[in-house]
Amino acid sequence: AEVDEQPLHTAYLQPFERACKEAKLSSIMTSYNTLNGYFTASNKYMQIDVARDMWGWKGSFTTDAGGNREMSVGLGTDVEMGLRFNTMENIRAYLRKGLISMEDVDNCVRHALWTYGVCGYLNLVEIDPDTGLAKDEPGRTKVIELTDTYMQDRAAGLYARHNEIVTAAAEKGITLLKNEKNALPLKKDETIAFLGYPAKYHRTGVGMERSFGMLEYMSTPPEALKNLWPEANILAEPYEDPFGEEIPAEMIFQASDCMDHGWVRANGIRVEDAHPLRGFDAGFGPPKDPEAVDMPGFETGSFAGVDEKIDFRTGNKTYWNGPDGQALRNGQAFTWTGYLRAPMDGEYTFVLQYIGGSASVTVYEGDEEKATCGGTSRPGLHYQWAYFSSTNDGTTTADCKVTLETGKVYKIVVCGAAYFNEKDMSIVLSWITPDAKQKNLEAAHAAIAKADTVVALVRAGGGGMPSFGIDLDLPFQDMDMLLDIQQAVKSQGKKLVVVTYGGTPYTTEGWVEHCDALVCAFHPGQGGAAALANLLSGQKNFGGKLCMTFPKRQEDTCLTSSEDITRERVGHQEDRKSVV
Repeated sequence: AEVDEQPLHTAYLQPFERACKEAKLSSIMTSYNTLNGYFTASNKYMQIDVARDMWGWKGSFTTDAGGNREMSVGLGTDVEMGLRFNTMENIRAYLRKGLISMEDVDNCVRHALWTYGVCGYLNLVEIDPDTGLAKDEPGRTKVIELTDTYMQDRAAGLYARHNEIVTAAAEKGITLLKNEKNALPLKKDETIAFLGYPAKYHRTGVGMERSFGMLEYMSTPPEALKNLWPEANILAEPYEDPFGEEIPAEMIFQASDCMDHGWVRANGIRVEDAHPLRGFDAGFGPPKDPEAVDMPGFETGSFAGVDEKIDFRTGNKTYWNGPDGQALRNGQAFTWTGYLRAPMDGEYTFVLQYIGGSASVTVYEGDEEKATCGGTSRPGLHYQWAYFSSTNDGTTTADCKVTLETGKVYKIVVCGAAYFNEKDMSIVLSWITPDAKQKNLEAAHAAIAKADTVVALVRAGGGGMPSFGIDLDLPFQDMDMLLDIQQAVKSQGKKLVVVTYGGTPYTTEGWVEHCDALVCAFHPGQGGAAALANLLSGQKNFGGKLCMTFPKRQEDTCLTSSEDITRERVGHQEDRKSVV
């Protein structure tokens, strides 16, 4: 990016300046790109001349993962994420050569400690009010350990107060771009149909690296509107359900003779069933050889019971078992085996939903493995990174597709191992049958026929995913859905409100003229559903403004990315080495 000095400070940097001066901002992450000829991680003008000297900011600069392109100590970077250049060896070499000073190194430490202090992680030491430094504690021999206060903060209502703040922020940021034929606000006495994936499942935005929110405060827009208008007639259909539905108990049998129904549950996981579990304990990295997973106190493979379905959840909107919760606890591991008699020909999708451990599902025809999938959910306290779709339980998902024949019997093996103290392990198996898409479509059109106003919820911008690409059309599955909904709504004389989720601009040609109202929700966060309900109902006024230009067509934009530009941004693999 090449930006002149005046717009750089008056437009682009202004919100960062306010955050540094007014919000006790603790840290800033540098981006991958160059700005006026210098990578932002080593942009001395931005990090030192502007942020520190002009704004008086004392916090730390941290690079995005792998975003550093050179030795940047002394150029403003304090913490390098994905350590490649600011290594101990390089720092010592640069010190010996006089290319940096110990003052540069001390500044990095000082800024990192300031960040810790602002966030409350240095509250176990006494700070001298005159110097702002930690007072000496003669005689201390033990290391001060940080304490996780999550449960105490939650019980004290801290997160409830935070939820009020993020909901208010969403209300101020959601933008109304079009409103004709009095489409908005919605009318309480009309039938309202919400259509699209977010009508059934939580949607806090589109894309990857962001906070997905806390489960207990999240809902869908139709649920939130129903809370405001309990007597209103509100319909909700996903149009195409990515997670399917529960496998009917009458289709699952304990043995291949198909006499008795149920999933046979065994203690632990045998090595012959464990091959999809390889690499689970690491979560990342290369696959490992399959290993059995033993459960203390039980013989691996021994009989544990028969279950009607594989649906083990906490029973509430948290990651810990409630009074009726059945989620697995740390150390528990089970293998479920069932036999499915296929009800029809076609392609089936088996969807595994899990969190707090490792899980897999494998489909066999006889002794031949036809399909398998699985993975590990990381033990963070909140939502998993569901890049494009997320369940209402906050789980990770994995799915495998397999073609089955009517009447044939297939063995299905499901494994689950709970590894973490931070969460009880939820594990659910669902399926998408060959006729599910048609059923979803018929349900959506039935809702349109009943409704006075239809609210289409779509994902938008950059193909729905953050990337270096320039594709700003709606994701193809959402575009197809929107065009189909528009045709049905128009033919029946109904009103159509379109709500888009996503952080980038998007093209509008071919569809914006056929909707009565257009609302940009952007990344509304965990309070987004409640905020949308307040805005769509007229309880609150739209206050958001666009911070970017929306092109009508792809051809209306400049070339913003290419293979050469991408290589310049992310570098070459062979360049990823130490500087000295």
